[in-house]
Amino acid sequence: MSKFRMHHPKSAVERMNLPRDIGGRGVVDVAAQHHRQVDSLRAYFYSKEQASPLHAAVCKADCGLTPLNLKDRSFNPQSGVKSDQERIEEWKSKAMHGKHVNCLWQPFVDLHLSNRWLCAGELFAETEGFMCAIQDGVVATRAYKKLIMKERVENDQCRMCGSALETLDHLISGCTVMAPVQYITRHNAVCKVIHQNLAYKHGLITGTCPVYRYEPQAVLDSSAYSMYWDRQVLTDRHTAHNKPDVLLVDKTGRSAYIIDVAIPHNSNIERKYVEKKVNYEPLAREIKEIWRLERVVVVPIILSATGIVPKSLTASLDVLGLSHSLVQTMQKYTILHTCSMLRGVLDGFSH
Repeated sequence: MSKFRMHHPKSAVERMNLPRDIGGRGVVDVAAQHHRQVDSLRAYFYSKEQASPLHAAVCKADCGLTPLNLKDRSFNPQSGVKSDQERIEEWKSKAMHGKHVNCLWQPFVDLHLSNRWLCAGELFAETEGFMCAIQDGVVATRAYKKLIMKERVENDQCRMCGSALETLDHLISGCTVMAPVQYITRHNAVCKVIHQNLAYKHGLITGTCPVYRYEPQAVLDSSAYSMYWDRQVLTDRHTAHNKPDVLLVDKTGRSAYIIDVAIPHNSNIERKYVEKKVNYEPLAREIKEIWRLERVVVVPIILSATGIVPKSLTASLDVLGLSHSLVQTMQKYTILHTCSMLRGVLDGFSH
């Protein structure tokens, strides 16, 4: 797998044999399978020896002659086999590799949806391996080379902005030079998923297309709904945050939904959700008063840059009446853009 770039040599080996729905790679542990088969065959021979002289003779004669070792009744072929829980605990205990898995088991995270991209199998094996390397923190940034690999690095500052230590966290979501283009492109990909599906659901467009081909219109309008894409909302009183990603107005239901997307690093997921709620509450009050609506709801759409899905995301989709299957689509495009962005930085500026 390392030879064909499906597994980074420094990635966590503990996750290789874990099921994909809990963050593993789903590779069958051949040694464990062998031990389980030996244990099953031993149980079979012991169950037959009372009624079959042949099986009894075999049990008496096999003193280490086969892997079953039937004469030794105390022999336990599965004594060295690690359980999934033991592997998870070993993975969690690692200072660097364990950051991602410890985040997966936080109470606000949806474990199985966060690993949906691994189960879906929609990505190339090389992209999957690279994202696992990102999650394990073993991508060759300047800080990683200097602090972890102990290589001689003349300049450990970010090669893009030059104003901060070049860590993986910084490149994924903290670089000021990458924010206006790379981060916005990733952000807009997730916004387009929401915009297109809301527009189709409410009859504002007649069909759907792949996200990479979808170009949202600034304003979509019908007798029942209006939807705005990245438009500034004029209000009587000044509001600092008055340009949500998507604004959906239900004319018949006299309600509106302020939808704003954020793709932070894992450690900022909860903070970003609260931040979006607080920032857009003043705008919600202004819209409700000016447009004489009965209800205005702020709907944050939060998804981590490495694909971790908080439980708040499905709750937000429920508010909008959208399917939870959209999580997989948003997660896929987030991961693709994160991988592409890092490859561009590390390969394009490797000299």
